[in-house]
Amino acid sequence: MSLVDPSPQRGVGRSREFATAAFARDTARAGRGSVLAVTGMSGMGKTWFCEALAEVAAEEGFGVGWGSCGPTRDTPPLWPWQHALAELGNVETDGLFRHPPAPDSPEWFAHCAAVVNHLRELAEERPNVVILDDAHIADEATLQLAQFVARHVRGLPLVLVVAHQPLPELDALDRDATSIALHGFGAVEAAEIFAARGVEGVSDADIAFVVAATGGLPFEVRRVADSAMGADGVVRSVVDRRLAQLSPEMLFAAACAAVLDFSPRLSDVGAITVDKGINPLALATELERLGLATVQLPDGMTFTHEQVRAALEHTVGHDGIVDINLRAAVLLERGAPSTERQYRRARHALAAARLSAGDGYLAISIAQDAAAALVATNEAERAAELLAAACETHEAAGLGRPSAALLAAHAQAVLRCGRLASARELFERAVLAADDDQDATSLAIAALGLGG
Repeated sequence: MSLVDPSPQRGVGRSREFATAAFARDTARAGRGSVLAVTGMSGMGKTWFCEALAEVAAEEGFGVGWGSCGPTRDTPPLWPWQHALAELGNVETDGLFRHPPAPDSPEWFAHCAAVVNHLRELAEERPNVVILDDAHIADEATLQLAQFVARHVRGLPLVLVVAHQPLPELDALDRDATSIALHGFGAVEAAEIFAARGVEGVSDADIAFVVAATGGLPFEVRRVADSAMGADGVVRSVVDRRLAQLSPEMLFAAACAAVLDFSPRLSDVGAITVDKGINPLALATELERLGLATVQLPDGMTFTHEQVRAALEHTVGHDGIVDINLRAAVLLERGAPSTERQYRRARHALAAARLSAGDGYLAISIAQDAAAALVATNEAERAAELLAAACETHEAAGLGRPSAALLAAHAQAVLRCGRLASARELFERAVLAADDDQDATSLAIAALGLGG
């Protein structure tokens, strides 16, 4: 019985397809030939599959003849057949192919019959596999001969493998064949590839990202698995390779988008990169082509993984991130006021607040105003998140401990979220700060919070 997979490594991800090929070899060994049509779009691994099939067939004692088709002008008609048959043995082939007749000539049938007889002679000592690769670019005579052999292969110990991209001209040949249609890898096959390469523990979300970003192309998935330094490096391996395809201007604009948000507005990206002359929709479309983002018309895009943002932010460094956040904060100060704009402006102002003490105080004030607007619209969770960031910025910017007013506002927002224990701790801190600041208003708010 034939081996189902060519090797523990090469057969991963194509077990069903290799099982079909193994059955064909078994029947050929018993004297019943067959045709395998290995089909798929460019990049699906047709040549790789045929190479693996040839490898295991040779190990099982089959003769293997390979013919590569191509549109080269200097290539004589039927060259793939001549090359493949020459590889099968010492039987003379020059006479068959020195002056082959044209497919529309009266001598064509006799010539094809002679090739079939030749294949029968070659198979007297062992079964054979003949592979015609890239048949979608073969010359007409090569295809016509393949169709003739396909119709007469049943009585031969032969497997004829024809690999090609989908093409109407090959439909007749495919009807006489067993189909092995190669598609892109899904999550299950990709996980098998990673496991076979020793990359364990890759999350389902990361596998889904790799499949989507690579289109499931087998070569791409295998390259990711081979280059990743452990599970944590799988996504970054894809992202870094994709980002390397961007121009410096596009890369900077993409970094600006990443700093702005996980789902930034294209109009905002365009506004803060106006000096680069980048069309934000063109940027989003290119990132979508690379599998790094999806376009959300009319004015948005969403990154496909948090590591895409992290990699983009890394390209501009800490100072670049601060500068982009400052640009965004200035941008959001303009235009029609809204709670959402206030919130986003506060986030960017806080991220850029470490430039100076003045920037820090301004950013915290912006955050407090935005949090008050959020509380007024029953968005306490976002208000609490913003005020927590303001407290952290207060200390990180070298401004000392947060003020009593800031602590009290944070405590009130957390209380509105229903987190009683956390709110109580913050109210206690606010009481102590109010004593130090001699802030009677904040002391009263904190005392009321503790009493509640």
